[in-house]
Amino acid sequence: MNLIVNVLVIISQIIFYATIAIASLFFLRVILTWMGVNPFGRIPYHLTRLTEPVVRPLRHQLGGRMMRYDLVPLMVGVLILVTGLFIANMIGELAGIIGAMGKNILESAFASRAMLGEFIKLLGLLYVTAIFLRFFLPYFGVDYRNRFFHFLFVITEPVLKPLRRFFVIGMFDFSPIIAMILVQLLMPVLANAVAG
Repeated sequence: MNLIVNVLVIISQIIFYATIAIASLFFLRVILTWMGVNPFGRIPYHLTRLTEPVVRPLRHQLGGRMMRYDLVPLMVGVLILVTGLFIANMIGELAGIIGAMGKNILESAFASRAMLGEFIKLLGLLYVTAIFLRFFLPYFGVDYRNRFFHFLFVITEPVLKPLRRFFVIGMFDFSPIIAMILVQLLMPVLANAVAG
């Protein structure tokens, strides 16, 4: 059990540091553009060449109509940073839950209130992951015809539908973010109340 926890912690740390490094490339590109550095210089040229494959799809969707052309790399950097840190946090939380469950099993407290509290935390983590995947998978061409995505829709829509009444601003739907925050805040409170 400790091996699984240690591997998950290492994966979480790798994702954390890789996310910061990759997002920093996009932020550096924006800073160099705003400073007016020659775009054909050695660093700006290679930085643009390295990051452009990620920026290009969003530039066609957003650039020109919704935001300035040079802000798209900044937005991509922020999206990468938020997504990567979220994934690293989820894996770190999973490691903590598995470690606590393993400790309860070793202490022969499999049917205890503490184990039930950890199970509630695990369900909350899985639900937050389902909301995240429902929000994230359409960017990779997964739609409602996919059975897994349809399953995600069925289990997350009861929470997202009421929130959508209040948290849709223009064409931006903030209900998945609000739902993830609410579940992450409420599940530990419920788990601690059950664990007593």
